[in-house]
Amino acid sequence: MLSYTARIKKALHLRDVQVTRATLARDISELGLVKEHGAEGEVKYGLYQEPKKTAKEIGTGKMVLQEVTDIKQAEFTLIIHTKLGSADMVAALLDEKNYPEVAGTLAGKDTLVIIAIDKEAATRLKNHILKELD
Repeated sequence: MLSYTARIKKALHLRDVQVTRATLARDISELGLVKEHGAEGEVKYGLYQEPKKTAKEIGTGKMVLQEVTDIKQAEFTLIIHTKLGSADMVAALLDEKNYPEVAGTLAGKDTLVIIAIDKEAATRLKNHILKELD
């Protein structure tokens, strides 16, 4: 499994295959490859595997939320900091819960951005998450 798009592009270049990052990103998507995090937080690509059960079904929601280290609110946006490599798991759990307050989520390695439908919805969601952390 190769790390980072740049390494893939370089490996292709060594084989005389010229490709732009945009084309490579589309090809990666069409192949069904997804980003994964290695043991040390490094990004790798692998084949998507359908999860056997959802976090809700196996009761790991509380455990996943324990990865949250900080929550900040800026108007209708929540910024959630997590332990390294956990933001995508927290985002998946929150997406799975299908909160009506959430317009969308975006996750990196250790930061998750939640865009709420309005400021009041963001406040309700923040309070709900904080309550679940207790």
